[in-house]
This record gives sequence, structure tokens and C-alpha cells, in this order.
Amino acid sequence: MATSRQFCPKCGLQSLKCTRTISIGLDGHPLEYSRVSYWTCQNKECGARYMLERPEGRLRPVRKARLE
Repeated sequence: MATSRQFCPKCGLQSLKCTRTISIGLDGHPLEYSRVSYWTCQNKECGARYMLERPEGRLRPVRKARLE
């Protein structure tokens, strides 16, 4: 069965979960709109947050991890 959690770049655990997805572009077909999704690390010691821009695939940190 597939999992909805990905590996966190900061702590390395499989605890990164998508919390929200927003469409930001309205040109072309609805399935091809540009989107931003927000990901949060569920590890209590880490807690890092990221923003993923699609279709570019850039993962940017939104909040620093608690590990630092």
C-alpha cells in the first residue's frame, strides 16, 4: 500500500506529510495549473516546514527545523 509521507531533507526520517495544496496559475487546462503544496515534518524534534512549487519541483524551506 502506498504511503503519503516522504523523507524529510533535514532529519532524514520518513515523516514529511503534505498539509495543503493551492493552485496559483489559471492558464491552460485545470490539470496543468501551477500549484504550491505545503509539507510539514511530523517528527516532534524536527518540525521543519517546506513549500513545493510544481511543476518546477523546487522544495523551499518555510520554517527552520528545531534541530538547529
